[in-house]
Amino acid sequence: MMSERETRLHQIRNQLIAEGSVRALLLALFWCFLCFVPDTASAALRLRSASLLFLFVLVPGLIYQWRRYRVARRTAADMWAFGTHDMKEISRAFAAYMTVRTDIKDATPYIVVMHD
Repeated sequence: MMSERETRLHQIRNQLIAEGSVRALLLALFWCFLCFVPDTASAALRLRSASLLFLFVLVPGLIYQWRRYRVARRTAADMWAFGTHDMKEISRAFAAYMTVRTDIKDATPYIVVMHD
């Protein structure tokens, strides 16, 4: 059973890997589309290149920034909850959480037997 911290770190790692992979794939597609364009530099070609740049680079960047902003707001809200309590109350709540977690973990074999 993974702790909440490990779960968050796992999610962050997966998010970074996915974001890097998607960006690399989109940049490769952008490069391929530009390679197959004729050598003549016309206004239509520049417009097409700009639209491809917008589609493959800027839009995904804005989407990832928006997602990071949402996660940061959620994290700040979680941290704000800790700011309303003093360290003694937080320690007591954490100790109670760890006690209940240990009790549930120790009772798992009995719970499995009851379900059978």
